[in-house]
Amino acid sequence: MVELTEDGKFNRSIKIDVEWLKKSFDEGHYVEPIILLHYLIGINMNSSYDMACRLINPMASFTLMSKKKGKKNLYFFSEYKYKTVAEILCDLGLIDIETYKKLMRFNKARNDSAHNLFKKIPTKSKLKKDFDLGLELFEVVKKVNGDLHMKYMDSVKRMTEETRSQTNIQQKSPK
Repeated sequence: MVELTEDGKFNRSIKIDVEWLKKSFDEGHYVEPIILLHYLIGINMNSSYDMACRLINPMASFTLMSKKKGKKNLYFFSEYKYKTVAEILCDLGLIDIETYKKLMRFNKARNDSAHNLFKKIPTKSKLKKDFDLGLELFEVVKKVNGDLHMKYMDSVKRMTEETRSQTNIQQKSPK
């Protein structure tokens, strides 16, 4: 999607809607929705890891990088591969071992669909089963990510209130 911003610049972004993936799958496009669903799950797993890091240290999962000379931007630090971030989330206790196993099964299904399509053509029922597994996992990982975001926002709110409280006490105390 390309949008024109108020300042006349182009904003390029990819917006993938799960409902669109379902519709696409129902219309007979089987491989693309599985690949895109895998991508969405990976993004949510990396975001979950970033949130978990920020709960420990608010700046832990960011890095300061320069795209243009003299201009600094914050970027997400973690861009782990699907299998790696799934293992990290399991090790951290953010997902259980059964979810981890399902994530690995979906990863294999995605790889089979994407890389071995012409070697061994999967049946429509197998692809539907894989797609449904991906939808289930997307919802699980999205919930983990959302819960961590809420915890992080609560901690930011709490820290902000504590800082304001300490500032008010310091301003009221005589020098």
